[in-house]
Amino acid sequence: GVSLAWQGGSPPLATSCTCRGALVVRTRERNRPASGPMASDAAQLRAAFTKFDTNLSGAISLEDFVDVMTRTGRDCRPTSREQAVALFQRFDTNGSGVVNLHQFVRAWSSRSCCSPSAGPRVSRSPSLGELENMYKAPETIWEELDVRDGLVLPPVRLLKSSWLIARAEKVKAASSVAERRALALPRRQELEARHPEAFYTCEEVKALKRGSDLAGKPLSVLSVSHCWESAEHPDPQGTTLVKLCDAMRHAMTTAVTNGDYTWEKLPGELAVFFDYGSLYQKSPSGEPRTADEHAAFKAALARMQVWYAHQLTTCFFMTTAVDAASMPYLERGWPTFEYHVSMLAKAWTSSGWPQLFDVGRGVDKLFTRNPPLSTASLRELLETKAFASGADRDLVAFLYQKTAVTTIQGAALLKFNSSGWGPEQLMQFIDQWLPHCEKLEAISFASNPIGPEGAAMLCDSLRLGHCPLAEALNFFNNQIGDEGLVHVA
Repeated sequence: GVSLAWQGGSPPLATSCTCRGALVVRTRERNRPASGPMASDAAQLRAAFTKFDTNLSGAISLEDFVDVMTRTGRDCRPTSREQAVALFQRFDTNGSGVVNLHQFVRAWSSRSCCSPSAGPRVSRSPSLGELENMYKAPETIWEELDVRDGLVLPPVRLLKSSWLIARAEKVKAASSVAERRALALPRRQELEARHPEAFYTCEEVKALKRGSDLAGKPLSVLSVSHCWESAEHPDPQGTTLVKLCDAMRHAMTTAVTNGDYTWEKLPGELAVFFDYGSLYQKSPSGEPRTADEHAAFKAALARMQVWYAHQLTTCFFMTTAVDAASMPYLERGWPTFEYHVSMLAKAWTSSGWPQLFDVGRGVDKLFTRNPPLSTASLRELLETKAFASGADRDLVAFLYQKTAVTTIQGAALLKFNSSGWGPEQLMQFIDQWLPHCEKLEAISFASNPIGPEGAAMLCDSLRLGHCPLAEALNFFNNQIGDEGLVHVA
């Protein structure tokens, strides 16, 4: 592993890098080609890359990078997790969540990843303007369903809702625990081998019904956030599968109504992201994934936030515990992350179908959307949650931070309509986010009872110079009255 931190006291014509594993890379400035490192240096950098790429997948994930960078051993100079995450962001030049050999060599040879005197430099995510579209464009979803550069297998497969519902009916009809276990959802590998009809192709997902233009034309893609009952299988008796399918059918046939507003029903056919069937898994006996499967899994894990934060996906949160002995949904690390990252970017509007559902409360009830947590607040919250692997805590904190920077701080338009926010929730959002929204041009809190107090808070924030590019505020059905209009004026 490589610490990749510049040392002081270097000779005038050379710079040096101290590396883990007693590997030292010295790149002389004199006679060095502008396009990259010298051949010998490139060979050494390739060797350094393998220190991180422990599974030889051709890509370094955040958790692998942090693990190596914080490890203590012979000739090692361990860094902190925060420094390791910051340095990884410098390497991850396209924001994909993984670093390939080309990025690794290019970043090092250009020295863009280091500070000449103070080690790794913390910065915002690269190419903020370009990355903002990642959570709006359907192409982001298509990329996850196709084979990408450096991969042999697609990172993600989506399941047909009709196939899942038919499977759930068989589970319901089972007369014994053994029969239910035999009908539990198989992992992706078994589904591909025995039930290929369970999956949509990427082209078939593209052809599914889209939502209303007024709602941004959401996709018929449903992302499921749920708890794993055991390390071997998340749902060994099909209990979660049955609850999920009952909820899907109800949401397909019954519209959500709240006050004067009625939302559309979910489409009759959905492409479902359910991790056990959508991602490659280890075998129940613990046998590892193949190299190609592992590479696809790592690529999917590095962009797991996409399925929940993307503005065109719909999310089901399976918040009800399977039984009294199960750890509650919001005490678990991954579900907590999935729940909160979903709050960041969804363009909430009554012009289409709801895109967030708390299945535990009932899919006929409008979801109560809280103000998105700041990155610091989310990290604090994660410290109190349970993870099977400690490295996952850093991974999800990193994914949340990257998503928040691009979807809120980098957004030109934000919509938090019909979220049930009063002045207190609005103030929480203003305090945590508006000072950082330098690209924001329009914001809507329509149909939230913020009243004149909320209008005053928002206008006071803008008077302080927050959101310097803001041109449009939507106060529709905010009950701000004459007093609120005075503040707006």
